[in-house]
Amino acid sequence: MISLIPLIIGVGIVAGILAGLLGIGGGLVIVPILLSVAPEGITIHHIVATSLACILPTAISSVNSHRRRGNLDLKEAKRWVPPVAFGAFGGSILAHFMSTTLLEYIFAILCLAAAFNMFRARPYHFGEQLPSAWWFAPLIGVVIGILASWMGVGGGMFIVPLMVGFAWPLRKATAMGSLLAIFVAIPSVLGYVLLGGGYSDGFLGYVYLPYFAIIVAASIPAAPLGVYLGTVLPVAFVRRLFAAILFTNAVRILFFS
Repeated sequence: MISLIPLIIGVGIVAGILAGLLGIGGGLVIVPILLSVAPEGITIHHIVATSLACILPTAISSVNSHRRRGNLDLKEAKRWVPPVAFGAFGGSILAHFMSTTLLEYIFAILCLAAAFNMFRARPYHFGEQLPSAWWFAPLIGVVIGILASWMGVGGGMFIVPLMVGFAWPLRKATAMGSLLAIFVAIPSVLGYVLLGGGYSDGFLGYVYLPYFAIIVAASIPAAPLGVYLGTVLPVAFVRRLFAAILFTNAVRILFFS
């Protein structure tokens, strides 16, 4: 553990910078890197659960910032929060019964999808407004919650492109992603804690508290740096570079793990 501390600090810093720069959760950084160096006894279940726990502090801070700027659409949020939270809790329960290999493969395949989306120069276009059908938000929200709980991410990588594709302003879509991240993290972490057993040797269920403490301490101060870099770096280049890293990690998990 001690020998890994510099690496974990680095992971936290990169996760914080990317959160500020691209508006994505740190799980896409935390999970593949820690998975490649995790000592025996720490599986992808532990890493995903720990990543989800790390989301909470930054998501709460981000939501507060968006609220002050008037970016939050609370009326629309009421449609999405319950199904996303339900899906996240259910997804954590399903993950408990998945083999380590299956969960790793699901993570890798979803990483490939995220990499493809980041390579695209233009956002998807689905329509001029979000569908008002009663089933749309419940169905899509449950799926987003499940997938986010399996990947260790807040769900922004799913909800932001979806809402932008339905002509939402990016700042409002990002605010919704930050809000939903809270309601992914809380129920999914609860599920991972309950099903992972009690407290033992630094583990709270599946959450590994030493990793959690180090990553949070490193990522929170790094997020403002990411926001600043977003004003001086070509974000399209950064997105594609990160997509290449995601693709490489996914291939490694699928074929070389």
